[in-house]
Amino acid sequence: MLRAVALDMMLALAVHAHNDFNDAMIELGASIDGHMLLPGDRRFGRSVKQWNKRFDTKEPSGVVYCASEQDVIDTLVLLDSFPACYTVRSAGHSFPGWSVRDNCTIIDVSGLDAIEYDQQTRVVTVGPGTNFWDFTEALGKVKRTTTHGFGPTVSFGGYTQGGGVGLTHRKYGLAIDNLLSARVILPNGTELLASAASHPDLFWALRGGGGGNWGVVTSYSFKTYDGSSPVMYVMLEWRFSKEIVDETGRIWQQYFVNNTDVDFGFYWRINGNPVLGEVGTKVQIYGIYTGAISTGETVVRHFTELFPTAPHSTEIKIVTIDAAYKRFMKPFKHTPHTGFFLQSRLLSKPMHDEAFSVLAHQLDKLHFLQTFTLIWMDPMGGRVAEVDGNSTAFPWRNAFANFAIFVFYLTDAVQESAASWMEDTWSKLDPSMGDNNVYVNFCFENVPDWQSAYYGENYARLQHVKAKYDPKQRMTFPQSIEPQHSHMELSVV
Repeated sequence: MLRAVALDMMLALAVHAHNDFNDAMIELGASIDGHMLLPGDRRFGRSVKQWNKRFDTKEPSGVVYCASEQDVIDTLVLLDSFPACYTVRSAGHSFPGWSVRDNCTIIDVSGLDAIEYDQQTRVVTVGPGTNFWDFTEALGKVKRTTTHGFGPTVSFGGYTQGGGVGLTHRKYGLAIDNLLSARVILPNGTELLASAASHPDLFWALRGGGGGNWGVVTSYSFKTYDGSSPVMYVMLEWRFSKEIVDETGRIWQQYFVNNTDVDFGFYWRINGNPVLGEVGTKVQIYGIYTGAISTGETVVRHFTELFPTAPHSTEIKIVTIDAAYKRFMKPFKHTPHTGFFLQSRLLSKPMHDEAFSVLAHQLDKLHFLQTFTLIWMDPMGGRVAEVDGNSTAFPWRNAFANFAIFVFYLTDAVQESAASWMEDTWSKLDPSMGDNNVYVNFCFENVPDWQSAYYGENYARLQHVKAKYDPKQRMTFPQSIEPQHSHMELSVV
């Protein structure tokens, strides 16, 4: 009897706490500059859809759309007074869907998308919701540039904290190598500026330690570079065949071994077509040559001549760097809402030659009109490798290339077969790929020993930072940094 009474009391307290939380959230929604959506609102279902359709079934408890830094502070202060969990979302491009969790509140900062350029310091400051398309346009107007990705709807929030690769990182370094400071709201609502001079331990962690671990970043300030000189937009394309995959992959890798030309950073890609299948699938080598045009013309010509099979189509245009970025981004501005699986590896050295034959043969196992793939490698080196591996949280400075495979499925009926294809393909490639190092922005659910794979020897230091700035471990998700047990108290001045 006593146990039954105690259980009834616990249930009553839980219901009361739940009601208190709901009431508090409703009051918050009425007071902030932004707005809130709760289950039952006709817009709620659309608001929780993910970029990866595989996770559209997640059921968060609400979405707080923050329109100002004060909104973020007010939201975190409220959430800190309840045990309710939450996640942070800028653009929602988390490949494993971790920006939305069941029964957790989403703090959406996509509305923090201001772009401010200081003519005197040549520093650009952006909100975490600033997407790469808008950013490219804004810097193009002032003839400046810096490292950023080329997914037009991707934003700076998680991208920056993971490291930030892009078409020009060999020239300008990773995005984090150009990060000068970041405004951060800690889980308890404390606001601070992280930089080399202010909270340098947090600044170190923000540069490669992965998004959603330390607090909510409300702005980033980056160094920029002269963007007034013309560049070369280059797209070399071959119709798919097994021989072309093998030939282009091997030669691309050989070309980048000990290559010190920072102006040349072309990607290699197999671009699958779900409708036309093998007929529509292309093998592409593409990028931006950032050096002198006369030199670039010679470099690109000599590079192209390395291939026994000439490209089936070649497009080279002399444009401004912002125009080049936009040419690469435009095809991805409107993409179908599909589910997919991803696995990736930061290659420490070139893959074995047989890897390309494996890739080509595995594509025969895809069922077009149902599943298709996107496979690419982007070269590291250049400015990326000039930074010591423990100077920032991103440890893999000596990586050769970033290799990734996406397999998309168009109907739920083939989701399992897509997953099986990925598992089979990855297991066949694994002996050719070397050490299990992974770029944290290309994270995936089943990466072995993720702590070491993402962060290497930097993980223990990241745990120390986690314990200091998020001692109650409020910011959690699968594969979030696990804090060291510590009684350290944070003193913010």
